[in-house]
Amino acid sequence: AVLLDGQSLGAVSQYTLTDVRAEHCLTARFVWRGMADESGDGGYDQYEPEARDQAPLIPAREIPAKEGHDPGGGYADTTEHWAAEAIAYVSSKGLMKGTAPGIFGPEETVDRGTLAVIFWRMAGEPSAEAEAAFQDVSQEKWYAQAVAWAAEQGIMTGRSTDDFAPEAALSRQELAVLLYRVSGEGSRIADEMLQQYSDSEQTAPWAREAMNWAVANALLVGRSPEYLEPQESLTRA
Repeated sequence: AVLLDGQSLGAVSQYTLTDVRAEHCLTARFVWRGMADESGDGGYDQYEPEARDQAPLIPAREIPAKEGHDPGGGYADTTEHWAAEAIAYVSSKGLMKGTAPGIFGPEETVDRGTLAVIFWRMAGEPSAEAEAAFQDVSQEKWYAQAVAWAAEQGIMTGRSTDDFAPEAALSRQELAVLLYRVSGEGSRIADEMLQQYSDSEQTAPWAREAMNWAVANALLVGRSPEYLEPQESLTRA
């Protein structure tokens, strides 16, 4: 993605800057599109080159409560859940909705289209400059506008040139990479943050830096004191 003064110029192959001023900031963000994960599947969202110390892709802001959303969540399947407080928060802000009336589905998996929508809602539901250019994202789908925006901003890319794979499940290590990218985080965390888990070697090389950062900042915790399970599917909770 190419950005001028923090605003996306879209997926351009070249750009000519006119009326050049000293305060202009032209930024290009790159994603390595050739690395495969341990399963052997190619993935465009798996690795980002040395591009840290940059502004967050989603600027920090106070997210207002969403009108019509129960501030307590109001879900029958979350009252005794360990993530009940967090679920109530994302529900009250309109970042996530239930899977059915009165049901949140905390143990259901999160797919790529859903995560694009969450990021989009966090940013205030901005408009994309163009429709999504992926053949598997119909413009009638509920996530189409969010996918177009996320791709335009360089937050999420396709699993291939033509396919976004919106219904594909996300792993915990893929979430860490995406959160790391969105944050613009510059600090690097030593590997010992992962060494506390006996399955740390299951973290793919392309995700280690992001997983270290996510664990150090308590964005991800182990599924148990011993196991981090980086390749397991991400759940809604």
